[in-house]
Amino acid sequence: EIAAEHYSELQAGTYTSLHKVTYKNGFTDGAQWQQSQNTWNLVSEKTPPTDCQLLVQNPDGINYLTEWRESFKIFTCQAKSESSLDWKWKLI
Repeated sequence: EIAAEHYSELQAGTYTSLHKVTYKNGFTDGAQWQQSQNTWNLVSEKTPPTDCQLLVQNPDGINYLTEWRESFKIFTCQAKSESSLDWKWKLI
């Protein structure tokens, strides 16, 4: 929202105040829509897909680019003895 306001102010010479509000609202709406399209999934709630790269996050907040190992129910960046139930994943 702050970035949209700043950009609108920079463009003040080319936009009317109505355009400024419309641009700001459109920017904010677009950012919110994009965020909702690529949400994190918990392994415990939804099994990750196989044969594709995933962005994953361990319970400590560390991110990895990896794949899902269906046979072991873990990501390729994990040891076989680890649990992935508290890990988050998303498609990239």
